[in-house]
Amino acid sequence: MPRYLGKKFLNSVFLYCFLSVSFCSVLNAQNNNNEPYQLFDNIIGQTNAGIFNGLQYYDKFQVKGDKHQFFKHKFFIYGSLVYKGEPYFDMSIKYDLHTDELLVKNLEVTNGSITVLNKQYIDQFELNGHQFRKLEINFNEYKRITGFFEVLLEHQSISVLKKHTKKMSRIVDGEVSYEFKEQYAYYLRFNENYYQLKKTNSLVSIFPEYKVPLRNSFKQYSNLRKTDPDTYLLSIITDLNKLIKN
Repeated sequence: MPRYLGKKFLNSVFLYCFLSVSFCSVLNAQNNNNEPYQLFDNIIGQTNAGIFNGLQYYDKFQVKGDKHQFFKHKFFIYGSLVYKGEPYFDMSIKYDLHTDELLVKNLEVTNGSITVLNKQYIDQFELNGHQFRKLEINFNEYKRITGFFEVLLEHQSISVLKKHTKKMSRIVDGEVSYEFKEQYAYYLRFNENYYQLKKTNSLVSIFPEYKVPLRNSFKQYSNLRKTDPDTYLLSIITDLNKLIKN
C-alpha cells in the first residue's frame, strides 16, 4: 500500500481515486521501483508526510573549520531512507557520527526546521552513495553493539560492515570550541556470525583453511593498506569469497 494513506488530510474521494489508478504501480514500487512513491510525495508534500514528527535539533557545538561531527559533509544533502517500514526519497538529510543520529530538514518550511529522527524506526538509509543499515550485533552475552553500520560489501554468506564514529575534543583558546576526529571499525558477517576485524590478519584465525591464499592476498594488495584501507580489505574479502564459493 502507498504510504501516508491513513492521514486525515486525505479525503475519501482522493483516496479512492488514487488507489484505483495507482494500485498496480504501487505493487511494482514494492519491487524496487520508487517512482510511485516519489509521485505521492510530490502530491502531498513533505510537511504532511509524518516523518517530521520528532525532536527538533539544535547544534550545541561551535566548530571551527571542517572538523565537524557529521558524515562527509556538514551541510544537508539529498538521500533516502526507510522509516517505520516505508521508503522516503529525495530527503534532505545528514548523519551525526558523534551521536549516531540521522537529521532531516523540512525544505517546505522557511528556514527549514531540523528533526532528529527516532532511531527505533529507521531501518536503513542512503547518503552520498553510501548505504547504512541499523543493526544489533551480539558477539556474546556480554558484548553487544547497536547502531548504524555502512554496508561496504554484501554477498550471500559474507558481508563487510564499517562502523563510523567521531570523538569530540573540547578546545579553549579565548573561546570554547570543539573539534571531532573520525574513527572507524570493520566487522565481518559470515554465516550469520559476526567478527570484529581489528587487524586484517584476524581473517587467518577466522578462516584457517585459507591461510595461504589469504596471506597471498595481503601481499598482493599491500600498496592499498594505508592509502585506501576500505579497498584493501574489500579486495581481500572478494578473493576470499570466490574461494569459499568454489
